[in-house]
Amino acid sequence: MEEAYIVLDKEFKQKVHSIPKIEELRKCFGCATCSSSCPADIKPNQMAKAILLGFEKPTQNIWNCTMCILCTTRCPQDAKPHEFWGELRSFNYTLGNAPKPYYDLSKSVEEKLNPLGSAKEDKLGWLNIRERFYKRLLKTGKLEKEPKHGIFNIKNLTKEKCKTVYFIGCTTSLYARNSGIADSTLRLMMEAGEEPGIIGMEEGCCGYPLLLCGDNQTFRKIAKHNVETLEKMGVEKIVFSCAGCYRTFKKDYKNMFGELNFETFHISELLEKYFKEGVFEKPRERFKTKTTYHDPCELSRACDVIEQPRTILKYFLDSFAEMQNNKESSLCCGGGGLVKLTNSQLSSNIATTRVKQAEDIDAELILSACPSCKLTLTDGVSTLGKKIKVLDITEFVAQKIGLIPEA
Repeated sequence: MEEAYIVLDKEFKQKVHSIPKIEELRKCFGCATCSSSCPADIKPNQMAKAILLGFEKPTQNIWNCTMCILCTTRCPQDAKPHEFWGELRSFNYTLGNAPKPYYDLSKSVEEKLNPLGSAKEDKLGWLNIRERFYKRLLKTGKLEKEPKHGIFNIKNLTKEKCKTVYFIGCTTSLYARNSGIADSTLRLMMEAGEEPGIIGMEEGCCGYPLLLCGDNQTFRKIAKHNVETLEKMGVEKIVFSCAGCYRTFKKDYKNMFGELNFETFHISELLEKYFKEGVFEKPRERFKTKTTYHDPCELSRACDVIEQPRTILKYFLDSFAEMQNNKESSLCCGGGGLVKLTNSQLSSNIATTRVKQAEDIDAELILSACPSCKLTLTDGVSTLGKKIKVLDITEFVAQKIGLIPEA
């Protein structure tokens, strides 16, 4: 037995047992179903037992948890250990026991409204990236004319009052590789007759990274900022392409503020609606490349958006296959829980495991519905030196119905 599990701390036991969700751990009867499922191999059942007995050291394993919710999904006792893991992070953060990068992240969100330390104006950088992309294609003749709905700029997207807002999110707006997701999402909404706007530089981080840090205080501040900004704009509907942002508004904001004054949708929910109601015509040509779909944890297990993306893909694909772990049992991409901040190797290992599952079914294309999943799986493909392509579902659909060129 490791030394970490030998030292009992009565004071710690008293403190940790005051965490409300500790009751979720008491439901555990040690079957280890969670541990056999855990992508990070933190052995949740052993950690639960150690914490209940009063061992402090095992609580540090929580920073290797991807917060993928799979332990809760698989638990035969209907326990919700992931809810305790979240409170345990907050417990450690408040005591000053969280990793230093987590405190740096919180400071960045509080001062600059994003977790990357980027300037506020950088949130509009994706517009410049896409403008250069289209102008390069026009100049080289690869694109005969401007794309339908034009080339976006800040003036034609930001509005003082706007009923429908696309909340872009930090991972989409601040990573160049994800600029196509923002571009595609807006074009798809416009093609459906929507008149979406964006918040612009005052769009704050949704706050989910703060919850993962355990910084509930700063989370409340940023959530209040976002809700007040949206209400000032007169927003009635808000659309997300980021699974984490969507989950945070739908679940955590609702828990904090009660019923919000606007509806929340993930773009995959709207796309399914557009096709089912005939707003979008079904494509005439079928896509023959063997394709699979990766379920983002925050979209599938947290919000039960599982069948909608698959319904959309049925309109396009001749060759679709599920990976070994799929739907509510999907394996995390490796990008969850802020694990990349403190254990990039673990994150990479989980990502490559997921990519290998795609390789096992001979998939040539992995689609997902979250910018973080796209980044992490793309890195996993690169690490393995494979030629599998990774796209967000918005990019795929926008390409196939002719709204954006294939890069």
